[in-house]
Amino acid sequence: FSNWHELYQLDRAQIANSEDQSSLARKLVKSIEKVSSNYPYRLVIESQAALVDQDFESCATISTEGLLNNPTHVDLFFPLLEKALLSSGRYERTIPILESACHHDSAPASLIVALAILYDKVGDRERAVRLLSNKPGDPQFTPVAVAPFLKLLVNDLPPSDFTCVWESIYLSPD
Repeated sequence: FSNWHELYQLDRAQIANSEDQSSLARKLVKSIEKVSSNYPYRLVIESQAALVDQDFESCATISTEGLLNNPTHVDLFFPLLEKALLSSGRYERTIPILESACHHDSAPASLIVALAILYDKVGDRERAVRLLSNKPGDPQFTPVAVAPFLKLLVNDLPPSDFTCVWESIYLSPD
């Protein structure tokens, strides 16, 4: 019952955030304890509430806590962290946070690829390639997982047969 109740409260809190009622969202998830399996979702709700209030520093802090303690939930926390840091003009803080999160054995490939893309964006492509090339034999690193970074590399190549085929795949049907 407790788990179902927490999930119900999380759902209501998500709706409250979507209606710009951040204080209600926080109130609804306040009872979810750190020991609960739903605690990461509480952090997501609190992070979203901070964004609603345009409290980018709090959003970054909460998202960082969530990401570092739950790296498997990168798809939930990273967009919130990214939005908070971009909105506050402190995008460079993302690198050390992602580096810390990538040290966890449970860090998903998408998190490591996000760090590689960030390295590339700040002009350190060599470091990005080194990060990804240190993963030979890792079953997480499939072509699908690494595709966003490979696409960056392909976009920078001079015109070639490979880039022509690659670009034709993504052409719109219009």
